[in-house]
This record gives sequence, structure tokens and C-alpha cells, in this order.
Amino acid sequence: MSEVVDLSIVRMMTRHPAELRQAFAMLYRDEAKSRLPRNDTGLTRRQRECLAFIDDYDREHGVTPSYDEMKDHLGLASKSGVSRIVNALVERGHITKLENRARSIFVHRGEA
Repeated sequence: MSEVVDLSIVRMMTRHPAELRQAFAMLYRDEAKSRLPRNDTGLTRRQRECLAFIDDYDREHGVTPSYDEMKDHLGLASKSGVSRIVNALVERGHITKLENRARSIFVHRGEA
């Protein structure tokens, strides 16, 4: 990287290294996101990954994965993250889910 570094950043580095690491991590994430290929589905990378996992798991096992299995596959810390992703996929019409039923996700195959 041949960019010029602002001296205020260097000073902050010595005073607040944890905050600086966090700022650089955020910057890197934003830069990495801008380099991701655009998709026609309007889904985030995680949503695409989750949809593909649900579809593959359903084809292989005959049932859709549990939230725990999706959490483990996606590397998430809790099932609430899976719930948000699944709800987003439902809102966008890629899947249908029966409420209060285990393994009740139906993938719209034309969209997956």
C-alpha cells in the first residue's frame, strides 16, 4: 500500500491501539464489501450462503436444516442471527416458512 498516512492516525495508534484496530477493521470490511461481485438476487453474501445451504441440505437429507445447523454452518454465534437471515429470505420471497414448526422452510427452487 503506497498511501500517505495521516500523522493524527499515527498518534492515535500509540494512544488508542484497540480503537484504531477497530477503525481499520471497519474500513477493511467496507472496502471488501465494495469488491464483492454484484448479484441479481438482491441478497447479501450471508443470505446467499444461507439459501444455498438450506437448498443443498434439503436436497441431500430430504428435510431442511435446523437453526442450530445453519448457525454452525454460517459460523454465527447465536440462532438470532439465523432468524434474521431467514426472515429476510422470507420477506424477499426466496423461501416460505411455517411459523412455530421445526424444519418447516420451503425453498422456491426457481429462485435458489
